[in-house]
Amino acid sequence: MTLAKIGDELITEYWQNYYQTMVTFNEDGRNFLFAHNKGKKRWFISKLSTSWDGQSEIKSGDYQKYYNCMVKFIENGRNYLFAHSDQENRWFMSELSISWNGQSEIKSGTYQKFYGSMVKFTENGKNYLFAHSEKENRWFISELSTSWDGQSEIKSGNYANYYDDLIAFTENGKNYLFAHSRNKNRWFISELSTSWDGQSEIKSGNWHNFYPSMFSFMKDGRNFLFAHSETERRWFISELSTSWDGNAEIVNGNWKRFFNPALNFEEGGHNYMLGHSEEDNKIFVSQIYVALDVD
Repeated sequence: MTLAKIGDELITEYWQNYYQTMVTFNEDGRNFLFAHNKGKKRWFISKLSTSWDGQSEIKSGDYQKYYNCMVKFIENGRNYLFAHSDQENRWFMSELSISWNGQSEIKSGTYQKFYGSMVKFTENGKNYLFAHSEKENRWFISELSTSWDGQSEIKSGNYANYYDDLIAFTENGKNYLFAHSRNKNRWFISELSTSWDGQSEIKSGNWHNFYPSMFSFMKDGRNFLFAHSETERRWFISELSTSWDGNAEIVNGNWKRFFNPALNFEEGGHNYMLGHSEEDNKIFVSQIYVALDVD
């Protein structure tokens, strides 16, 4: 039996702006947050820890465009950012660090379509990008590196649905994809690799609610999913595996607010979550407790 709960709020703050896009990165053993706002196109980098005051920023600035999608990847021990905007379908690649000026780009370009869902996975030590567009429900797999031209694709295809949420996870050394759509609240689990045909599914189903706010985290080598719905502000934690039936939940509840984005970070061997709400720009940090194999 597995037990889980979300602890009391360790940090509670209210920001001046709502930051729709967030990624975390680790530098010299410390966690940092990169957050980006749609309205003012503002971005900032801050410390991310249980000792953070929830307000202090290391760097900040403004972009000319809002970048809806951001994916962090590591190459030769350094952090990089791949960002993609629905304005002119522009993308750029840059360094991601506390010494970065927030403007310098390594590469940039434009796509023919906007790809609103993206996830990174690693295969044989190389990074790859799985990107998915609402236009024609197109998807592609490409290399993801500082030497990638931003256009070359390894595989591509089309789905019957658009999947708003994409989560990559690893089980027994293999990569898998969990995808979730607002169309009939459908979800599926599939292989995720450069040899995958892009269509074969291991499991699939439909939920009662649509959960647009999701992240995965690990505990003792096992994957878990946190999902949060705007409907009744419901949330749940479940195990995430190829043997999961898609319905079994470890714990669930309802909050007063809807938090999207929500993300996970690790500190001192423990899992924490950061949630951010558009309703009043509230942010919070809480510990996620998971106890495995409880009698």
